Amino acid sequence: MKRCFCLLAIALLLLSLAQAQIESPWLENATNPIFGQGRGGPKAYYPTVLYDEAEFSGHGVAAPYKMWYGTDNSRVGIAYSQDGLVWQDGGLIADNVFYHCKVLYNATGFDNSTYCYRMWYYDVTVGPYTYQAIRIAESEDGVN
Repeated sequence: MKRCFCLLAIALLLLSLAQAQIESPWLENATNPIFGQGRGGPKAYYPTVLYDEAEFSGHGVAAPYKMWYGTDNSRVGIAYSQDGLVWQDGGLIADNVFYHCKVLYNATGFDNSTYCYRMWYYDVTVGPYTYQAIRIAESEDGVN
């Protein structure tokens, strides 16, 4: 009897979770895509988008939104936006080694340094998807 009650409780919980997900879906933006090949721009994938109300406090180009994205041949590009919807391409910033980059920003610098940006990436020259290929790079302006 206890087992049936537990199974019934679990089933009801799962049903309520499924209904909650159905009732609050994400809404696609009507202007999609907002950046990249579909907008006449570069091939762009695996983006990292950061927002800073202070427009990154003089650490690189001033814009509230910055996006780092992967492109062909393991390169990384950067783009800037005032609203997160309309983007200006800033060009390539890393070439031939970086893959699947992820970027963080700290206005005061990481580890008491002047580097305010950290990028984790996969080095394609090391080997096929191994933990030894995960690298880190730092930058003062998010570009160099």
